[in-house]
This record gives sequence, structure tokens and C-alpha cells, in this order.
Amino acid sequence: MKPSYTTLLLLLAPIAACSGETTPVFDDSVLALEQAEAALASGDLELAKAGYRYASEHGPGKIKPLALSGLCVVQANHSEEDAAHTTFETLEATSELSKNQYAKIIQAAHDARLSDFGETLIQVAVAAHPEMFEDLEAFDSAFMGFRTGVESDLNMAEIGYVDD
Repeated sequence: MKPSYTTLLLLLAPIAACSGETTPVFDDSVLALEQAEAALASGDLELAKAGYRYASEHGPGKIKPLALSGLCVVQANHSEEDAAHTTFETLEATSELSKNQYAKIIQAAHDARLSDFGETLIQVAVAAHPEMFEDLEAFDSAFMGFRTGVESDLNMAEIGYVDD
């Protein structure tokens, strides 16, 4: 008797379960976005990245910019400066960002000490929302300070920026 594909999967499932790492499977962009946001809040950056990536690639309308924004934050949190910059450029080309979206990404760049990316973000944010200039001066100084070893613990929430 020849074993079926299902039988083979059942036999191999315990081995796969013990391998330690699993790749999340998404089939709905809205659910992927929701799971990514929950994962980010709980500190599971790998699951957050996977969910945001899926939602950004498969999401319609307003889902895509939300997912790209979240992906950019996760990449910055991972100190993936080049990837975050590329994601930000895609986001900027596909959507008009709110002040709070800029603030979240700038905060992530600040927390990861990504000076080049942070300074670029501030320039773009101020060009899009000139009223942010004064709020972002301290962050701009912090990014310059990181280059010389000066630490900073600025927080966007303290100056009035909150999630959308």
C-alpha cells in the first residue's frame, strides 16, 4: 500500500512542530494587518514584519499604506535602515502620510539610533507638514547627537503625537 500525501504530512508534523521556527501563513490582508499590530504591541517583531509585509503586498485601498507604515516601523526597530528607507519611499509614493504616521516612524528611527534615516524623515515630514518643525527640532538634534555618542530618550507621545 502506497502512503498518501496526508499520511506523510501527519507523520512529519511532529518533526516540523519541534523545529522551533514557523512561518506565519496569511490569507487575508485585514487579518494580517490586525495580527501584525498585535504582534508589534507584544514585541514579536518577526510576526509583525510578516503580517505587515503580507498586508502591504495584498491589501486594498487604505490597508496598504497602514501596512507599509507599520513595516517601516518594524524595520527601523530591527535597525534595518536600508529596508526601512526603501519601505518609506514606497509608502511616500503611494500615500499622503499623517503627522502621526511620520511621528511613529521618526520615533522608531530615534529608538534604533538611525541618524541618517531619522534626519531624512524629519526633512520630509516638515516639508509635508511645516507645523511639525518646532516639535521635531529636538529629534533632529538627537539624531545629530547620536553621531557623537550623545544619548536621547525623547518620546513623541510627550509632545502630543498619538496613534491614528
